[in-house]
Amino acid sequence: EDQPPVGANRFVGQKAVVLESIDRAAGIGRVRMDTEEWRATTDGDPINKGVEVTVVEVRGARLVVDAID
Repeated sequence: EDQPPVGANRFVGQKAVVLESIDRAAGIGRVRMDTEEWRATTDGDPINKGVEVTVVEVRGARLVVDAID
């Protein structure tokens, strides 16, 4: 049987909303997931404030996100 994800990996696949534009090169970005705010980054193009995103990975204390098309 599959084990449920534990720790920060439980956030992978969850949706969030960008509170501060995410720009990997500038090292900025924040998202809100449920009632919590997290620092965020992306491996793709910058993501603007207000865009809904999906968490694809957790790196240290940052969520790695992709924009939902």
